[in-house]
Amino acid sequence: MLFTRNLITKFIPDFVNITDERFVNVINALGMEVESITKYPTINNVVVGQIVSFQQVEGTHLNLCQVKINTVQTNTIVCGASGLKAGAKVLVALQGAQLPNGITIQKRTIHGMESNGMICAYSELTNNKDVVADAEQDEIIMLEEGEVGSSKWQELIGLDDTIYDITVPANRNDENAYLVFCYELAHKLDLKFNGSLKVDSNVLKGFTNRMDVDQSICNFLGFIDYNISAESTGRSDWKLKSILMNHGIKPINKLLDTLAFISLLTNCPTHVYDVDKLHGHMSCKTSAGELKFAALNSKTYTLATNDVLICDETQPVSIAAIIGSDNTKLSNNTVRARIEVGNFNFAQVRTTAIRINCETDASKKASRPLSTYLNLLTVSLIRKHIGIPTKQTIWYRSNWNRQHINVDYKMLSWFIHEHLSKSFVINSLRKLGYENNFFFPSRFKIP
Repeated sequence: MLFTRNLITKFIPDFVNITDERFVNVINALGMEVESITKYPTINNVVVGQIVSFQQVEGTHLNLCQVKINTVQTNTIVCGASGLKAGAKVLVALQGAQLPNGITIQKRTIHGMESNGMICAYSELTNNKDVVADAEQDEIIMLEEGEVGSSKWQELIGLDDTIYDITVPANRNDENAYLVFCYELAHKLDLKFNGSLKVDSNVLKGFTNRMDVDQSICNFLGFIDYNISAESTGRSDWKLKSILMNHGIKPINKLLDTLAFISLLTNCPTHVYDVDKLHGHMSCKTSAGELKFAALNSKTYTLATNDVLICDETQPVSIAAIIGSDNTKLSNNTVRARIEVGNFNFAQVRTTAIRINCETDASKKASRPLSTYLNLLTVSLIRKHIGIPTKQTIWYRSNWNRQHINVDYKMLSWFIHEHLSKSFVINSLRKLGYENNFFFPSRFKIP
């Protein structure tokens, strides 16, 4: 699982003062392991610029641009990118800039025109096109903010970040959720946690026990409907895009990017359907036999008996927690979307994903056991970040009740070979959100 310093700092502001060395030691103490640490290279002679004007060079794909690079200087730059806009803020590599692809920027003459600098695409500053949105592969970076002439450009697109690849034990899948990870990390570092693991009470207003669900394969299933606007299918800003890209996630549009971000926070996969392509009530069941399934990645998979499916009244619409169908995917004409949040039998999800050779990000999250509380939290965050839904239907196997644990203080001290006072254990557990009372000091309610 990838974690980044910038996003950790969002939830633990004082983490900015924690060195990588101390972070690694704390992660080891928490039973996890840092596999690698990646930092982006520093690139000098790159500044925020602004396109003043441009004109296409006849007979070529090139544009002759006038680009403001500070308050007093405007450079002429020949640029072959499409989608240029006058007034747009861009990143400009000036003479002497050494890019990751080995190019050193110099004054050049192109088709008889002098070009003094280069307007940059993301891949030219990172040497990485794999995480760039498909629609932006050949486009330059256009910023929403930034002071013209500023050399602090890396923070505007997330290239000031540090990326940690961390291995989490298989029995602690909840630690792959940013909110849980940062909650525990903050406690271990004795720093303030600036997030919330509380579920909005409105989440349960759509609760039903009448959904057709096979309880042996599903622990939680929720559907949340929204009307889709042109804005929600537009491009995300660089604040959101850079977070996703630093986690190896390719941005798509505002709606799907917001769901991907929420999934980072809770480690719960989501899926989205076009409501107008669905027929009747939704259900969760297993395949009765061999079945051909046309997926949204343009591939057809052969399903076997007992593969877990989400269905409407006429057809399977997704292989649960793996991939959706081509028939119900979003399009430019979608006006109503249905978001699915599910928690399925993790062993069956893993077996199916491996057998059909379709191990998606969703299937990796769902291939380990996960608390249904995180599903409720996912719905809560969807309501917070996307808005109040037009319709909400939630089913789960049993009402979620906070459980209790009993702490044997002597056994705990023996187990870790160190004496722990009762007050230390109680205070530590309370910081993590556990609750006890005066009459039962060894009995704690799980947060």
